[in-house]
Amino acid sequence: MKISLNLLPPIQKKVLRTKHIFRTILDQQFRSLLLMGIVLLCLFLINMTLRMDVKSIGETNRGLEESNSYKEVLDLHKLFKTTNQETKVYSEIQNSHIVWSGIFRMLSAYVPEDIVISSIVTENDTVDLMGSAASRISLVSFQEKLGGAMHDGKQCFLDIDIADQYLVKATDVDFVMTFRLNVVDCMKEKI
Repeated sequence: MKISLNLLPPIQKKVLRTKHIFRTILDQQFRSLLLMGIVLLCLFLINMTLRMDVKSIGETNRGLEESNSYKEVLDLHKLFKTTNQETKVYSEIQNSHIVWSGIFRMLSAYVPEDIVISSIVTENDTVDLMGSAASRISLVSFQEKLGGAMHDGKQCFLDIDIADQYLVKATDVDFVMTFRLNVVDCMKEKI
């Protein structure tokens, strides 16, 4: 059996307890400071390594930039870029063109034999047809046929207009017919 005697006075016990707590706190603080020091040392070493890498990469890049082959490659990249931009512009221009052969085929299918077209004037998607018709009835019939002209279910000639002054005479009618082309749905491909 073990017997222990408690001979220390309470004040001395308090002093020993505070010393023990103080030592524990100091020990924990020292360990955390040591750990922070190690982390900071690691960060410093990483920073130093990265700086050396950046320096060596910079020297390598300078050496590459000064070489003639690198300059040639850069010049070729610039040339390819400008060529691609020009090609894109030409492609957009070509895609925006109207296929006139399809329009003429469609018009020739709807023009009656007693109507003669003497001139075609275009401005953007607006067309002015000038000509003469044998009768007013054939001219109105031609206007209705153009209004019904369809390609893939889409109307190809829009806003067909003949001024009233051309419809006064019953026979031998000179006329000017104005209409718009449905460029999006009918005129971009061969009909």
